[in-house]
Amino acid sequence: FATTFLGVAVLALSDNAMLKNAGLGLALGIGYSFLGAVMIVPPLLEKIFTPVSLPDEALVPGSRRHFKRVLKRYRHLEGYPRLFARFKILIDPMFPRLAGFLRSPQVIIDIGTGFGVPATWLLELYPQARLYGIEPNRKRVDVASRVIGNRGNVQVGLAPDIPDIPGRADTALLLDMIHQLTDDALRLTLERIKAKLTDDGTVIIRATVTSGEGSHWMRRMEEMRIRLGKGTPHFRTEDAIRDLTTGAGFEVTHSEPSAPGKEEIWFVAKPQGNVKQRTTGV
Repeated sequence: FATTFLGVAVLALSDNAMLKNAGLGLALGIGYSFLGAVMIVPPLLEKIFTPVSLPDEALVPGSRRHFKRVLKRYRHLEGYPRLFARFKILIDPMFPRLAGFLRSPQVIIDIGTGFGVPATWLLELYPQARLYGIEPNRKRVDVASRVIGNRGNVQVGLAPDIPDIPGRADTALLLDMIHQLTDDALRLTLERIKAKLTDDGTVIIRATVTSGEGSHWMRRMEEMRIRLGKGTPHFRTEDAIRDLTTGAGFEVTHSEPSAPGKEEIWFVAKPQGNVKQRTTGV
């Protein structure tokens, strides 16, 4: 700034009227630009990039207020994550049901966090919760980290790795991602999650299952996306998912379709030892 300012300001000392006016105009323009760069831009950037901090309030899951609070966390991001979050919540039947599987979670493990939409949706419902996620896409990690803010942490990584967490978690989420894992990787992921869960912890899985009625168009699109990324899809039957979950030390306590006409199914599982103890006590 200083060298450019002095270089043009010296023209203001010229005896030539045109050069004098040009020097004065350039000096004033560069000077005002410098003042704006150091006095106006920094507070604006701080406002834009500082994670949103909203006061705690009781929310009804899926209510308009809940929806607005989630979207507010995406307010200064680029267009694609903002639109993705909006239409994901509006269209995906995941969100009206997800909260029904949880009971005041404290620490949540999220495998495959993506842009952090389910994570943020839950964190707005449960102000006491902290979420620790893992996601292979660095761009999505950056977005998820911004919207989650100081309510947790998202790391770059790929299952069967799981995020580092303080202490133990009471909830683990595997939403729409197990079809990207081989059987061995999925089993190892579940075993590592089990080692980090409390005795009464809960694993919530939503998975696309194969059926005997042909391939659903959404599954075909997902297969194409994975193959274009040089991956191999691993869609499984409902029984195969149950067997893998059981082999990792869990017992599926509940399952249900995500929505009519769709192939996604919810699986809720508990550590096997805890399920047996509760059954014996009853």
